[in-house]
Amino acid sequence: MPDISIVIVNYNVKYFLYNCIMSIKNAAKGKIKTQIIVVDNASYDHSKEFIEEKFDDITYIYNEENLGFSKANNQGLKIATGKYILILNPDTILYDNVFEKFIEYFENNPKVTMATAKIITPEGKLDSVCHRSFPTAWNSFCHISGLSKLFPNSKKISSYNLLYLPENEISEVDSISGSFMFFRREVLDENILMPTDYFMYGEDIDFCYQIKKQGYKIIYLPLAKVIHYRGRSSRKEKIKTKKHFFKSMNIFIKKNYNNKYSFWYKIALNIAIFLGYIVSIIKITTQNLIMPLLDIISYALGLIIGIEAYKPIVKILKDSNYIPNPLTIAQYYVISLLYIAIIIGIFLYNRLYQENKFKYKKFFISTIIVFLLTSTITYFLKFFAFSRIVLFSTLCSSFALMYIWRIILLKRLKIFFGRALVLGIDDNSKKISELGKKITHYGMSIAGYVDKKENFKINKVTKYPIFGNITTLKDLIDLEKIDNLIISAKSFSLTEILALQKSLDEYNLNYYILPEEYEIINNKLKLLQIQK
Repeated sequence: MPDISIVIVNYNVKYFLYNCIMSIKNAAKGKIKTQIIVVDNASYDHSKEFIEEKFDDITYIYNEENLGFSKANNQGLKIATGKYILILNPDTILYDNVFEKFIEYFENNPKVTMATAKIITPEGKLDSVCHRSFPTAWNSFCHISGLSKLFPNSKKISSYNLLYLPENEISEVDSISGSFMFFRREVLDENILMPTDYFMYGEDIDFCYQIKKQGYKIIYLPLAKVIHYRGRSSRKEKIKTKKHFFKSMNIFIKKNYNNKYSFWYKIALNIAIFLGYIVSIIKITTQNLIMPLLDIISYALGLIIGIEAYKPIVKILKDSNYIPNPLTIAQYYVISLLYIAIIIGIFLYNRLYQENKFKYKKFFISTIIVFLLTSTITYFLKFFAFSRIVLFSTLCSSFALMYIWRIILLKRLKIFFGRALVLGIDDNSKKISELGKKITHYGMSIAGYVDKKENFKINKVTKYPIFGNITTLKDLIDLEKIDNLIISAKSFSLTEILALQKSLDEYNLNYYILPEEYEIINNKLKLLQIQK
């Protein structure tokens, strides 16, 4: 009997799957007997051929159609023979000590039936979905609407994903993520399988709910770590994901809460989930408008400051006893519309809401252009010039506020960061993994590496995965939602780089070259950007 049976559901992520299997073998260390079962949901990236060529000791089940996460997992669970069972996502990398730590803990704690590891992102942060509570009216609304992320330390607000739990302490939880579910064989002996009511999302919560109903204990066990490479989604995919989540929550409530709670509580729960869903859709659909909207708000606040500062400024410039005419915001409605149009227009022209949003030099140049243009208008069109002092102080205040929110949201909180692939694995490019913080001024974070050829002997560079070679680059750009390519000049010649750029014309990418002799200036790695 194997010590552990590992079930992995794959769909068009063969390089993730390859890295995952390699990490399983490294974690087993030849001491722990594993049964690896891959269930493929009709992948069209030739995953089956690729994996079977690399490994001859795994069970590979290929489905002719996509059966969904639950049904595919159940296919694997039904043939699993291990003492322990592990449901694992293909986009995960196991740390070397995972199996040893989990088996040891389960042997010493017979009352524990299921557990998950400390699941972290490639950046080393805790993946918040690794432990959860069962849905209630309040925690569902806070989670779906995003309110819980604003108050992660509040037990009342962040109770769905249990964000307030100490991430390095063992804790009993209601539910864990389907990306890493380690449990005893007794669960299968009790004929508890993944619920098939769901196609996407919700099945792991329901699975845990059925296990908890039997009196079994589920814990968060941060004794070992697992890296989870969750690909980013486009706006369209995010909306689709929210719809699936909304439907899954409704299925869960009807199935499990029908006889447990009152009619009015279930109504309240459904309303809370629906409102959270609406808020989340609004957030997703208006995401591209956030930056222009913040600039408009900055201008509005600047106008208030300008009007309030008018009297003291006039008294300083003229006479302390001088009483200026009172001003109101209404006087500046028309000129403000014109000024806002000029600001947004210049910023759009200089692409400050697109790829140049992290280039503060471009921002300052744009503000100077706006200032000169608006000053010219107020000089020649005196109909608009109620007070040049107000307009001057409004622009100064507005630009200061625009700069401040950019520093806070873009530089400090790293909102709107793009994702980058490093092309070429060599001594130079490997150093980027250590210099990740030194490229944040380009507004990007590293998603992983792609080799020029398939000659790599490792499955990751420090914490970043190797996705494969250059032949699958287009698929990786789509899958990982890549915005930037960092190309190592040590692996690619200039001719090859330009040919690569031409072959990717259909994508809106930013291209950077890592020179063979790179420089770090003011603690920032200097990359050469190729103009489009």
